Amino acid sequence: VSFQPKPVQGRIPLWIGASAEPAIRRAARLGDAWIIGPLTPLETVKAQMGIYKAALREYGREETVDEFPMRRDVFIAEDRDTAIRMVEPVLTSGYRGVQGNPLDVLIVGGPQEFVEKIEQLQALGTSHLLLRFIVPTQEHILHAIQIIGEQVIPQVS
Repeated sequence: VSFQPKPVQGRIPLWIGASAEPAIRRAARLGDAWIIGPLTPLETVKAQMGIYKAALREYGREETVDEFPMRRDVFIAEDRDTAIRMVEPVLTSGYRGVQGNPLDVLIVGGPQEFVEKIEQLQALGTSHLLLRFIVPTQEHILHAIQIIGEQVIPQVS
């Protein structure tokens, strides 16, 4: 595999997604970061973070890894009620096989709910948040990105 133009930092960091313990340990051994899965409940994330950090120590890599990205499926609107109404069709059809209430693992709401969720994830050690929007229309996604840029990022940066 080759990339053009070449990255300025010399090489592209390798972030490895994993959810099973052997794969999390492999990410600690080989990767520059472990990507926490988008549908993982917070209690599971806590346990997995413990596995990952222990493996980093075991492999002598805890000083070299300082990024902890998490992927989350999201939607934000002006307020929680609007956001819930917008994603309801997606959720009622059984969102990606999620067992239980999908809102337990998704970030859906208005700007304040979004900020609170991000602060919870930061408290777990998450350093980056990779977003996948759960509404199908570009218009809604672009509006959500605008809300995040104007009302969320200034509060959590």
